[in-house]
Amino acid sequence: MIKNVSLPDSKGINLFIWSSTDIVELESGVFSPIQKQLKSLHLYNVSNLINFPVLRESQIRTLKIQLAPGVTQFNAELLPATIEKIVLMATGITQLQVDLQEVIPMQNMKLFAFAHHTITGLSNDFMDIFPNLETLTFTDNIVSMARIPDSLFTTKSLLKTFVAVNNTFTSTFVQQQLFETIIENLNVDNGSVVNLAGNNLQITKDAVTAFSSINTTRKVVFAGNQFDQFFSAGEMFRGFEFLQDLDLSNTGVPKQVGLFRKLTVLRKLDLSGNRFRDLARIDIFQNLTSPLETLDLSDNIMMAIPKSESFTNLTATLQELILRGNKFHSDLLDVPDENSYPAPVPLEFTFPKLTRLDLSKTGLKTFKGSWTANFPVLRTLDISCNKFKQVTREFFVDLTPSLEVLVMEFCAESMQAAPKVHELAFTTLGNGSRSKLSQLVLKSGYFKTWILKYLRQLPAVTKTSLKWLDLSKNQIKYLDGKSLTGFSYLEKLNLGENFIQTIGPKMFSDLSNLRWLNISGNHIVSIQVGEFAGLNNLQLLDLSNNGLLNFGLGSLDSLKELTHLYLAGNNLRGYIGMFVDGGKKLRHLSLARNPFISLYTYPTGCVDRKDLIPLENLQFLYIDKAVSLYIDHGNEDGRAKLIAKMRATKPEPRDPYNFDCQFGIPLNGPDGTAPDNHEPGGFSEWMDDFLRLTVFDPTDLTTRTFVAMIPKCIAYNDKQVRNSTTNFICPIKDPKTFDPTAKKPADDNNS
Repeated sequence: MIKNVSLPDSKGINLFIWSSTDIVELESGVFSPIQKQLKSLHLYNVSNLINFPVLRESQIRTLKIQLAPGVTQFNAELLPATIEKIVLMATGITQLQVDLQEVIPMQNMKLFAFAHHTITGLSNDFMDIFPNLETLTFTDNIVSMARIPDSLFTTKSLLKTFVAVNNTFTSTFVQQQLFETIIENLNVDNGSVVNLAGNNLQITKDAVTAFSSINTTRKVVFAGNQFDQFFSAGEMFRGFEFLQDLDLSNTGVPKQVGLFRKLTVLRKLDLSGNRFRDLARIDIFQNLTSPLETLDLSDNIMMAIPKSESFTNLTATLQELILRGNKFHSDLLDVPDENSYPAPVPLEFTFPKLTRLDLSKTGLKTFKGSWTANFPVLRTLDISCNKFKQVTREFFVDLTPSLEVLVMEFCAESMQAAPKVHELAFTTLGNGSRSKLSQLVLKSGYFKTWILKYLRQLPAVTKTSLKWLDLSKNQIKYLDGKSLTGFSYLEKLNLGENFIQTIGPKMFSDLSNLRWLNISGNHIVSIQVGEFAGLNNLQLLDLSNNGLLNFGLGSLDSLKELTHLYLAGNNLRGYIGMFVDGGKKLRHLSLARNPFISLYTYPTGCVDRKDLIPLENLQFLYIDKAVSLYIDHGNEDGRAKLIAKMRATKPEPRDPYNFDCQFGIPLNGPDGTAPDNHEPGGFSEWMDDFLRLTVFDPTDLTTRTFVAMIPKCIAYNDKQVRNSTTNFICPIKDPKTFDPTAKKPADDNNS
């Protein structure tokens, strides 16, 4: 049991129990020492837990149970009145039943989430135990019932968010009737969100009639359900005075004239994947007067944008137009030559507010910059994955000067499929005194080193404005001192996934403003002194997945501003002194997936801490399947603290790590490398897990001992965690003594 815990009144305990196969029951006595301070309980992969946890005497506010197949009943009577959020994912619960004589309604409950279950029984009054519920989610479940209660999702309160997504219903009757049942019995608040995506239910005439029950919503998502095509939809959206965001993607939406005319405040409309072919013949936009800002017509089979008055009216307010995956230059078009292909968007239209246009995967066989003449404020243009056979000298002529981002991923599957690029093609890109082009993406084109020679002919004004160049996934094999001359204003350069083998002398000497350099996924085996000369402002360097064998002594000392260094997935067999008098600002260092980082070898399985002493500002050290370190140099109490951080990978069978300590969001991707969109100092969405350590003097290595701190972590036996008092950073379990096949110790004092 947990004992001897003392925290300030303002502190609450978040308790995480992860991959604990020894836990069968969680009775109230287990939590008694902390029941007044227990704020949340998270149970993950507790495969042998057979009973719902007894928390009635606690003051817990959040309960999350995930991967607990032995928990087969939802016992609401075991929860306290303080509970606010309940999340149940992949448990063994098959029925949601409740006895209102046994359960006191949970007045504080705001969120109930139920996901990844097989449901065979539901009681009519289940939702009555949550009288003030605001958010209800029901996702990725299998519902195996002949009939479902009408009140399945009926709540006493007005919901702010209702999500029922990607569920499977085994009964044909349920599939035909449930959509109507759900809509008709929902209680939603003004400005609420209703999401019913991906349930493969039929939207019948009766269901459309029931739409009035949710006409106060702000956002509606019906994607992945199917409209019955054998009825007239009529005015299905009558009374939706607040609806701003409507997603009807992949629904087979009825193709009827004036379908959206009643939506007066609609700003975002998704009609992707509905096999629209000719919107001029059946004008679904007729009499649409709302100030539409985003229109998604992607993945249809349109060969042209209709030249209708209705579509013309939309152009006045549209800011984003997404046409990806249509057939604008279909082989069915009768054109005498390449120059005769029509513009994908009629040249008669003017889009005064359009900032983003997506024409990727639309079958375009040619492109003309003049097609963008009527987009005076266009900032982002994506023409990726089309069928360009060549990029001619006229390709970019008259491209709108407002353009800031041009994305041209060629998606070439072979050298033969790659487009031919005229050597003067880029001389007209951004030509003129007003060029704003800041980002250029030329991926997957089988381009070799010559592409940089062609790019050096960009107009001077474009070279000045260009800040981000992406040439990843090409065939570039070498770069010399001239390859990157003239790009002194670049701040980001992506050369990842090419075939570069060496970094030539002075290769980057002209890139004094570069902050972000990705050369991962190449074939660089050695880095020597002087190869990064000139990168005086570089903050992030990604050399992961290169097969690197060694670094010259002090080879990275010249990178005085470097804060992020990613070396994951190489062949480094020891931490080499790439820094001798440098690395003073380095905060993030990834050494994951290198041969010297190993769970069961010693001492080659560890990193010598003395090598890290010069890196005085190092905060995060990412090591595969082992601990990582966080050093906080600015605590109010004047003490520095180390935080050991383990990558949050899915637990493997017999995984020895038996704790889960949540601690915010890290600054790297889940594999220890930098995401493509990583900004130094920014954040990704990947969550990670941490174990705290306490350090009184960061320069005294002997004081660095692991101490599990109750507010953030419960470990099943802290003796297993106290191992890092030597000069080595090793896995959590000391490889000198740890037997990975040994049974975990049974110790009631450290449960």
